[in-house]
Amino acid sequence: MSQSCRSRVNSWIGLSFAAALAFAPSAFAAGTLTVQINAPYNVIVDSNVCSPSTYAPQVATFGASFCNTGNAPLTDVVGYIGNYSARTPGTYPVRDSSTAAADVAVTSSCLANTGTYKLTHVGDLVDATRYIGTLDIGQCSWQYWSVTYPRRSNPDTCGSPVWCASNNPNDDLWLPFDVWGASAQGSASNATWRVTMRNEISANANKIFPNGGSWFTEPSTCAPGETVVTNGINYQLGNVNFGFDNDNDGDPDYNAWLQPIGDPGWNPACFRLVKTAGQLQINTSGGGGVQYRDFTNQLYFTDLPSTNTSITGVVYYTFMCLGGGGGACSVPLSPYQEAASGSDNEKFAGDYGAGVGSLVSTPSSATLAKTVADTSPLDGRASAGETLNYSMTLTNNGSSAIGDPTLGVPMVIRDAIPAGTKFVGGSATSSFGCCGVTTLYSTDNGVTWSSTQPGTPSTVTNLMWRL
Repeated sequence: MSQSCRSRVNSWIGLSFAAALAFAPSAFAAGTLTVQINAPYNVIVDSNVCSPSTYAPQVATFGASFCNTGNAPLTDVVGYIGNYSARTPGTYPVRDSSTAAADVAVTSSCLANTGTYKLTHVGDLVDATRYIGTLDIGQCSWQYWSVTYPRRSNPDTCGSPVWCASNNPNDDLWLPFDVWGASAQGSASNATWRVTMRNEISANANKIFPNGGSWFTEPSTCAPGETVVTNGINYQLGNVNFGFDNDNDGDPDYNAWLQPIGDPGWNPACFRLVKTAGQLQINTSGGGGVQYRDFTNQLYFTDLPSTNTSITGVVYYTFMCLGGGGGACSVPLSPYQEAASGSDNEKFAGDYGAGVGSLVSTPSSATLAKTVADTSPLDGRASAGETLNYSMTLTNNGSSAIGDPTLGVPMVIRDAIPAGTKFVGGSATSSFGCCGVTTLYSTDNGVTWSSTQPGTPSTVTNLMWRL
């Protein structure tokens, strides 16, 4: 869709819900959806978590690519994070210390009978479902989600940190998460990952705000629909040395992790991470000189050169301004880095929490109005058998486009079928004048979507329109 089309839209959507009152199979095409996760094996639990004396990260941001590796386009691609086996976007797999089931039990003795543990989605659960749209042949879309994780045993006291014995990396709590996707053509894919809560300390050699560097956002304020870029200059990792053998190949990982968000006060309804890019400068010994490694859409790095003596980087984080429900937003930035620092050891940025500013957005210029007309209004209340005609009008009076499909953030409108009513088949119509719109249907309260109306329309629970 052209930017001019999305920049100023007066649109109408009509649908009917009957107060009285399966997906159809999709044809398979040659497009092939693949999902790949870019995430660390370890997350930070500060060594002083029982009596906090340092300001430490509590949020992890994971990236995942949704790619079409086939020879035909894929349409209406939707991506999810959460629990794949239960099909619960935004709700993650649980490990229970009170059960003996080997596949879910927390076996660490310090966590015995302390209840359940899982990752927690940052933001509304709706954020865990992303409508991506069309993936052309060879095209990928990157999506980023943030979670918080347990740091102390249940209840949230300090009977024990979840890393248990400080000198035993084998009893640390680990938790899984899944990423999956599906398309209108039926091609689907899923991937799983697990992260371990590690005992870590901050390192003065590891910095996000080094001497001679700076941190800025451009532009300083953005309107919903625009993007803003933050830039870390000379993001110092120090000497990346050994680390854990997370992949069990017999060698330490020499890994590092560059994170945009560490504070749980982050609001993904205001800003969404849509792209990462930068360059690592790797100084090496033994005549290797300086190596430069460019990267795009990557937060976690492993198998960095074992001959490195120090690594610095320029890191750009691109956020889409979303508006946070229509009002202005101001969210403090809290970037951090984590790097291997000895055998079975990782450390995080010593200057985490340095004042690097905030992301600021203005109120949205777009408005969404919704009205309902009763086919037989008597006393202002609907009666069994009547049809309720709902209409929604979207107006964008701003100069910025609403959404950007090229960044995997198209303009999407979602609605739920009102309680006590049923959807009337074929009644979801739209008039956008300038551009096309895709209507999607869900029969499971938004867990899965199809562009094909179910054979039994009354089973529809949610509708979605993509501009």
